[in-house]
Amino acid sequence: MVAGMVAATMGLLGIGLLLMLRLETRLSKTGVYYRLFPLHWRWQLWPWAEITQAFVRSYDPLGEYGGWGLKGSRRNRAYNISGDQGLQLVLRNGNRLLLGTQRPAEITQVLTQLGVPGQSATPAS
Repeated sequence: MVAGMVAATMGLLGIGLLLMLRLETRLSKTGVYYRLFPLHWRWQLWPWAEITQAFVRSYDPLGEYGGWGLKGSRRNRAYNISGDQGLQLVLRNGNRLLLGTQRPAEITQVLTQLGVPGQSATPAS
């Protein structure tokens, strides 16, 4: 009985966490800030000096990353909650980071306004 109650409580906590999960992304002159709240309380930063390409692209969450959430490997990571659009970052060290977005046009506009080099319509290989 106690084990069943513990399992039910854990299940409800897990569902609550999923409902609270949100990906926040900010682009500035400094770089790309992001956090997957409530897993990341502090903003993560990739400075523009460490990014060789930044562009919006369509992707296949299941095919490329195995689903939504914090997915992928160290060299090719994705943070996505829903949808199939994302900000692709190609880093100087060769790693790739995809940040899912529901606002691809806004991100493209900000990248242009900031004069971010390496924008392209297709992902780099």
